[in-house]
Amino acid sequence: MRRLPDRLMLDSLLIRQALPPVRLHALAAQLAHFYVGSQRLSLSGRTYRQRLREELLINHAILTNAESKLPLERVKRLHTRLLYFLDENAGLLDTRAEGRYLVEGHGDLRPEHICLLEHPVVFDCLEFSERLRQVDPLDDLAFLTVGCERLDLPDVGKALCDAYRKFSGDPARNGLVELYCSYRASLRARLAAAHLPGLASQARALWMDNALSFLSIAERHASALI
Repeated sequence: MRRLPDRLMLDSLLIRQALPPVRLHALAAQLAHFYVGSQRLSLSGRTYRQRLREELLINHAILTNAESKLPLERVKRLHTRLLYFLDENAGLLDTRAEGRYLVEGHGDLRPEHICLLEHPVVFDCLEFSERLRQVDPLDDLAFLTVGCERLDLPDVGKALCDAYRKFSGDPARNGLVELYCSYRASLRARLAAAHLPGLASQARALWMDNALSFLSIAERHASALI
């Protein structure tokens, strides 16, 4: 087993603003080929929408937990908007599921799970949950996009999404991408908030900053829903 070099991890490159365009292009091509070549899943639109709804409700419940002390009205407005969009655009989500756009993807695609060697290495997929790996490619990429946004480089995630859409010919409208990005940022806020109860002040401040940052990203994408 060989340790991957820390200096070539995507999060490290983003933090240092040292990401070579050629490495980004190689990653975009690899991800696009992976999703296009993956076996398509058969799932009913109703089942797919219910899964998204359940995850949004869990996000909401954890983010509004009294121990988290997050801004309740912001969290409530965010999830009200996302659930409304989900209901009003049921046909859009049904098309993704029943049109066999869903694949078995990564499930936890983050900058820290990518090493940009000459041939990029993507690791730490959610091996413990087949259901969480059953995703729309644009949803998987949304997780990566919001991770890049958290590091103040939103254009990187957008470039990867655009590369996949161009290579695959995916006709998804931008509203779907915004939904996925807002949902995934809400999820990242939830994961950060889950650490808050019982923490000492210094550690709590770090996780609170993380949660609030992802909450702001989720709100930004939700405001772009059309």
